[in-house]
This record gives sequence, C-alpha cells and structure tokens, in this order.
Amino acid sequence: LLAPCKVLEKRGFEITYLKTGSDGIVSPLDVQKHLRKDTILISIIYANNKIGTIQPIKEIGKIKGKVCFHTDATQATNFLNLKVETLGIDLLTANAHKIYGPKGIGVLYKKSGVQIMPQIFGGGHEEGLRSGTPSTPLIVGMAKSLEIAQNIKNEESLRLCQLRDYFIDKVLKEIPIAKLNGHPMKRLPNNANFSFLHADAESIIIKLDVLGVSASSGSACEAQYQKDKKENRYSVRFSLGRQTNKKEIDEVLKVIKQCTNA
Repeated sequence: LLAPCKVLEKRGFEITYLKTGSDGIVSPLDVQKHLRKDTILISIIYANNKIGTIQPIKEIGKIKGKVCFHTDATQATNFLNLKVETLGIDLLTANAHKIYGPKGIGVLYKKSGVQIMPQIFGGGHEEGLRSGTPSTPLIVGMAKSLEIAQNIKNEESLRLCQLRDYFIDKVLKEIPIAKLNGHPMKRLPNNANFSFLHADAESIIIKLDVLGVSASSGSACEAQYQKDKKENRYSVRFSLGRQTNKKEIDEVLKVIKQCTNA
C-alpha cells in the first residue's frame, strides 16, 4: 500500500499516514479525526500479512462519509466477510494465490460510479481500465478458488482458529522468550507471529528450514506498525493452512524449542 502513496506524493498529493496501537489496529476515530474537506481516498489493509491483525473495516466504512474507501483484502479473502455493501467499501483488491488459486491473477471490485484511471492504455479491454488480452485460464482459476474459499470459509476459519490458539498458547507457555505480536483475538485464523527476545529471527528461520519447518520473518516495521525496531529483529511468522493439523503443530513446537534453546 505504501509504494503507490510515495508515487502520489511525488505528483503533489498530500498523504496522511495513520499510526496504530501496539496491537497493530487502526482506530476508526483516528481515521475520522484526520479526514479533511479535500480528502479523496482512504486505503487501509483489511488484515495485515505480517502480524495478522484484522482492521475494523466496517466501522471505518460507517464514518468515511463520501470519501472513497479502498481495502486490500488479499489476506482476508479466505476467512473474512467480503460483503462490500455492509462493509462500506468502494474499492477492494484481492488475488488468487492466497486462496490456493493460480499465481498471476487478481481482482479489483469497483463500486458503480467510482471513477479510476486506466492502468494500461490500448485496446480498451476491461471497460477501458486495463488493456491487454485477458488470460481466460487464470480468470477461471481465480473465480473457482474464490468460490471454494467462500464455501468453506466458516468451517475452515473455526478449525484454524482452534489450531492457532492451541499453538499460540503452547508457544507462550513453553518458550519463556516468546512474545505474541498483534492483537490476541482480532487476528487472522491462520496467523501466529512471535518475537523471540534475544534470538535473531533470521537465524531461527534458517534453523527451522534445516529441520523442515517453513516460516518467515514478520518484520512489523515493514508494515508501518509502531513497534520497537530492536524487537522487530526477533519477529517470526508462522502460517497455518488447509492441510495443517494438530500433530504438525506439536512437531513444529518441538522444533521451535530446539531452535530457541527453550
């Protein structure tokens, strides 16, 4: 979300960057406070890809007034409400590979009446917004993966929430140097992000990889979350998926303890 803002600033637009709480949540009241008469766009990620925090999109949608409201729902598509009318959303973006679909395809929902500039000029495809020959296989793959994700959303979210909470509880109880990043409850069902104090994240990730566990560095500073920069060095993200089970969680826990000398 930040790169387009930097481009707009170079073109003369004024951008307001909102701070978050220690849990990574943007306050709707803070959004309302910073709205100006000449504000034309609000853009807030639905759920953070690093620490999993879910933003109060519906609440922000209620106070935005006539300002165009965009959300990046890439991480939210598998689990959260996408009913744009009830959320108060004017623009919504998502992609396929985060919902087990093909790479290289995404979707933009645009509310009727919202005017946006074309991204690619040429033959006038996609109602003049993005010229170029559409990839039918990718489009079908996107639609099918979205259909499947929505059909199993409730059941899968509940299953993953139970596994996630079990995992988080075990890590915090059995690894003294572990600290959970993000909101303890208002987070994606598949996300568990920890800081392991006094243990470098990259070193832990390398050790985990050698022992067969895939994880990533969840540096919160990259997503503009106001957290201690020193602590960001120790942030590790674990993602759960449709194939994840309790046995695997227990095995991962053993490996983490080994990698952190817990």
